[in-house]
Amino acid sequence: MIARRRLPRRLIAGSIGLLMICCAIILGPRFLEPGPPSDPAHSALLPPGTMLTVLELDDGRTLVSPLVTTVGNLVIVDGPYSREEIPATSVSSRRVVQSWLGTDRYGRDLLRLMLLGGRLSLMIAALGALVSLVVGLAIGLSAATGGRWIDAVLMRGVDAMMAFPTLLLLILCAAVLDPGPATLVVLLGLTSWMGLARLVRGQVLSVRERQFVMAARVSGTPWYRVWSWHYLPEIRGPVAQDVALRLGDLVLAEATLSYLGLGLPPTTPTWGLLVSEGHRVMMDAWWPATLPGLAIAFLVICFALIGDGIQEL
Repeated sequence: MIARRRLPRRLIAGSIGLLMICCAIILGPRFLEPGPPSDPAHSALLPPGTMLTVLELDDGRTLVSPLVTTVGNLVIVDGPYSREEIPATSVSSRRVVQSWLGTDRYGRDLLRLMLLGGRLSLMIAALGALVSLVVGLAIGLSAATGGRWIDAVLMRGVDAMMAFPTLLLLILCAAVLDPGPATLVVLLGLTSWMGLARLVRGQVLSVRERQFVMAARVSGTPWYRVWSWHYLPEIRGPVAQDVALRLGDLVLAEATLSYLGLGLPPTTPTWGLLVSEGHRVMMDAWWPATLPGLAIAFLVICFALIGDGIQEL
């Protein structure tokens, strides 16, 4: 009998964690109640697990508070900054929701913000890794198969790019350009392809001297078929590992830019921006900064486990 090859535990653990995150950020917002309003008078910095009473008033306002009592014909709404007494006849609807992860300093539901921000952070990192993959493959394959002069020129360009600290280069470019999803994706992709290009070049140089590759080249096989039939299948393992690890790096890079205010606009919730806003009230409430930070760490660990698992295959 042929023994079945088991998948590495790290690959399984990382894949399960990544799948959980993807399911949460895609499906989670559909099952959540509408979050608290932007007015933080009654709902700012509520701790995780707080039960909230949502009052819809006849004048169009919405009040959210954990402390709502009814005394006679009055509804008393207590909050951390104010107390309001409302006639019971002015309340058009009343419902109770639970804030699983609490609220931020603006009174917004932190769980909803983290789920929506996770979509953006993961999407930007994935698209940035795709740009990095395309550019790195093109440069690496061209350097390995284009001849000595092309190899020398391309690799000296790679060395020049790698001489600059990646994060510093990202910060400088983001400070000059207007923030936006497309701009951020391009910046992340064009500042992270150099290591992949060197990896692809080294792998292709070790493969191109094999007999089956030389036979294909001598027989007149077009270059694009040699690339797709012989080079890419041989280098897919190291490239897949590099991309998995690079995804974690890009998640951290995007979070860093957002934390510094150089990422997406402030109206767009990303994990880095949530950490930045929560850091300002860290002495009063630990959860607005800690929980998004833990989400970033968990996602990066998942990508690291996947990369290590691919190496063990």
